[in-house]
Amino acid sequence: EQDVSAFTFTTPPGLLANLSSVPTCPEPQAARGECSQASELGTATVAAGAGSDPLYLSGHVYLTGPYNGQPFGLSILVPAAAGPFNLGTVSIRASIAVNPATLALTITTGVGGDSIPQIIDGIPLRLRTIDVNIDRPGFFFNPTNCKPMSITGTISSTQGASAAESSRFQAVNCATLKFTPKLTALPRANGEFAGHGASLHIAIAGPAGQANMRSLKVDLPQRLPARLETIQGACPESTFDANPAACPKASVIGQALVATPILAGLMAGPAYLVAKGGKTPIGTSAFPDMVLVLQGDGVRIDLRGEVYVSEKNITSTTFRSIPDVPIRRLDLILPEGKTSILAASSGLCTKKPLRMSTAITAQNGARVKPTVKVAVEGCKHKRPKHHKKRRATHRKLP
Repeated sequence: EQDVSAFTFTTPPGLLANLSSVPTCPEPQAARGECSQASELGTATVAAGAGSDPLYLSGHVYLTGPYNGQPFGLSILVPAAAGPFNLGTVSIRASIAVNPATLALTITTGVGGDSIPQIIDGIPLRLRTIDVNIDRPGFFFNPTNCKPMSITGTISSTQGASAAESSRFQAVNCATLKFTPKLTALPRANGEFAGHGASLHIAIAGPAGQANMRSLKVDLPQRLPARLETIQGACPESTFDANPAACPKASVIGQALVATPILAGLMAGPAYLVAKGGKTPIGTSAFPDMVLVLQGDGVRIDLRGEVYVSEKNITSTTFRSIPDVPIRRLDLILPEGKTSILAASSGLCTKKPLRMSTAITAQNGARVKPTVKVAVEGCKHKRPKHHKKRRATHRKLP
């Protein structure tokens, strides 16, 4: 058959790599094939030769830094030595792309002239099989959604042909995973003054080893409604899709931070209001989306939530498709100001507490609907009045 020149494959959503646990091999060491054992992910074995008894050669696979425009890469090194013949080390480079919506990994070879070598020093390799085994402990972890999925890929030949391949994948025992996220909310009391709007800080924490979030719905207290004039300043969808940095400043309504064990550092970025179809009709269901653009270690995630204001002036946001990713903590900070997304319809520092309705669904189908008591920050509590006690007078007995 035709010789293999390149391949690409994509992991199913939720089958992720713990990239923070492995130091990447930097350039130019990766280009020279001089990666250290600290960056090793596993082994690679190839069968080469045209006859019925091919030669099996084994090497190593390393995680590298940015490669071919993607945040990570692979360096696959296999020594080509057989008896007295030593053709040196065969190096195959691959890029690792991260899907911004699902965080699925796509590994690709053959980009930028990095096709699989076919001949070395005039000797054809005739590769029959390529076996890559990623077995570093703790590097891959399973999804928390047990629906049937697939690992998909495409194999290309030296003569331009291609074959699409798919391998079934399904995790098990997802229903046994616990799901006890904790949500807190904290507005500031000075948001009740006219012209300042209202601020709000929402934080969600997820314990390790539990099911990951799939969706989140938050209904804000009625006394924290959305400002329609701010909604009308949403960024057109076409502008956002082309370059979020080109959106109007008024469409940036806050900031978000996410801590995940996948990456070494925090993912952070602005929260945008994005108008669907470029229009924001008020009074209909076509309110803009809130999009959290999170970046860290070269990886970008877009979390999109649907904003809606009911007839009772209750503002809600629904994130329907959160990637199957372990999130240790998510912080959404909506500051006050003249263009803040939230206002305060009445005083926040009252005896009547603010309450926020929520619904959080896990990847395994578990669901919790906690009602969160919103603690207002910055309230000046009045001191209780103390009544002066009359001193008792004692008369001396005669």
